[in-house]
Amino acid sequence: MGSTIVLNEKRPSSLTLDEALDSARRIGEQVLAEAELTERNSRHSPELHQAFLDAGFYHLLRPRTWGGYEFSLPDFLRVMREIARADMGTAWCLTLASGHNLQVASYWSEQAQQQLFAGDYFAAPMTSAPAGTLTRVDGGFLVDGVHRYASGVPYATHFSGHSFHDDRPGVISNFIAPRDSYEILDDWGGTLGLRGSGSNSVRFDKAFIPQEFVLEGVSQLAIDPATQAPGRALHGNPMYGAPGIGFFSLELNSLALGAALALFDEYDAQMTVRKTINPPFVLRSEDTFFQWRYGQARAKLDAAVGTMDHAGQLFDQALVDSTSAPYSRAADVRVAMAAGQSAQLLWTAVNEHLFKTIGSSAVVAGSRSERIWRDLSQWWSHLNTALMDPVFALYTQTHFNELNAGQ
Repeated sequence: MGSTIVLNEKRPSSLTLDEALDSARRIGEQVLAEAELTERNSRHSPELHQAFLDAGFYHLLRPRTWGGYEFSLPDFLRVMREIARADMGTAWCLTLASGHNLQVASYWSEQAQQQLFAGDYFAAPMTSAPAGTLTRVDGGFLVDGVHRYASGVPYATHFSGHSFHDDRPGVISNFIAPRDSYEILDDWGGTLGLRGSGSNSVRFDKAFIPQEFVLEGVSQLAIDPATQAPGRALHGNPMYGAPGIGFFSLELNSLALGAALALFDEYDAQMTVRKTINPPFVLRSEDTFFQWRYGQARAKLDAAVGTMDHAGQLFDQALVDSTSAPYSRAADVRVAMAAGQSAQLLWTAVNEHLFKTIGSSAVVAGSRSERIWRDLSQWWSHLNTALMDPVFALYTQTHFNELNAGQ
């Protein structure tokens, strides 16, 4: 098992959270320096990609079974938050490809994982909207169709998506495909924000993938961890058996939190160099109005960090609880709710305090503040944030359904 693994000799043989955070902050300086170029090119540079490889970032969630560090999900996201604090677009590209080591190690069979984790590193975008078709042939399927918003695909080794079966109306399946089976379309970079996130579309043209690379009738958002997560037993870690709703909310909102903290950094720098526009023309740091805005933003962002970290603790606690019973659906949704509340707090800090009063001259085209605002605006329009409202009712329904089922 795992005898064909090829490891990147430059990455550390072992890695602690503190070491990973130090690397993220160090590389973050280069990320920030290249942020404008990243946005123009719609992806970060090959040099940054190599820096992420050398730091071991693609192995943070990879199981030890396959040579990874097996970080906890909250620790992985703390590292990614640091990259997002330098540039959210770069972090989005990195995180939404490297983070899916978790799902692949959870839901695919040992036979599939032996192939998927055989390379130097594994990275795969994972889209949830179904597109195209799966046609059954001897030994596997042919994949056809275009899948949009494949965030992280420029440096991905694989792509994972959902397609309809051409002979089974209404049935969708999750599949994974190696890089040589699809074409990356040159169609990213025209959005309001996250232009550097490498969220290109991919196109399949009757590409063959083997049977073991298809989870028939399975959707990532409706996975049954009790019956559809062989990785839990394979790796001996309940993390490789967690459902996806909490994960995806933690992932995206953690990146937004990093960007919001970066905007606060910019606001902080303005406080001691810019004066008020009305008499007595004092520094912003000496003006009651700006002091109040600054304190409000600081408090809300501190609360957002605490809430996000608590959401991570809820995730870890659900894993502990799942050692004696299946991972609770209500627990999964509760993680998403907590991460969503962090998102509400950070957006309030950004929208009502930081961006509102930082000044128009600080958000001219090409400025860091302007780019952060656009990236956060793009995130705020994402389906994940749009679905925060129905999540509350979903939690209540699942909580009482599970409670009644246990009586």
